[in-house]
Amino acid sequence: DGFSEVAGRAGLQILLGQGTYSPEAEHRLLTALAGRQPDALARIGIVRRAETRALLQRTRIPMAETWDLTDDPIDLVVGFSNREAGRAMTRHLVARGRRRIAFIGSDDDRAAARRQGYAEALAEAGLEPAAPAIRVQEITYGAARRALRALLQLAPEVDAAFCANDVLAVGALLECLSFGVAVPDRLAV
Repeated sequence: DGFSEVAGRAGLQILLGQGTYSPEAEHRLLTALAGRQPDALARIGIVRRAETRALLQRTRIPMAETWDLTDDPIDLVVGFSNREAGRAMTRHLVARGRRRIAFIGSDDDRAAARRQGYAEALAEAGLEPAAPAIRVQEITYGAARRALRALLQLAPEVDAAFCANDVLAVGALLECLSFGVAVPDRLAV
């Protein structure tokens, strides 16, 4: 919304696409968008596929990669370290007294980096994961609800669920509401 507002004031229109965390879908989308010869491109995350990177570099369209960091951006990068974000979140949970913390996430690059930070912060605190990481195949509320249900069956003593993104966290909260799990008293999400 904020991006649209600022672009609109500059007389620009936004074309929006969804890559669904698939490198192939992302390549098709960015190829199609670049073919429209936009003034600029912005992407949530880093473009990692070599073929896509090469295509975008050849077009010379200004490009911002966001929500992550890289030493080799296509053009410019505006982001943060997902690994450090994972460490910070886990340290916060530990500081709040949580000792049986589990991770729910997907296999995308940002979630993997957050999972790495989570594991490092647990090790720093002398803690083990409350359960093996629960991995979802799709990032939906339903997948998150199923993941939380599986987590509570696997590790009923868990006192915090670190969800790798907001969709998974909302799904986990909905599942807690459905089953009367008190948040954050019984389970921090």
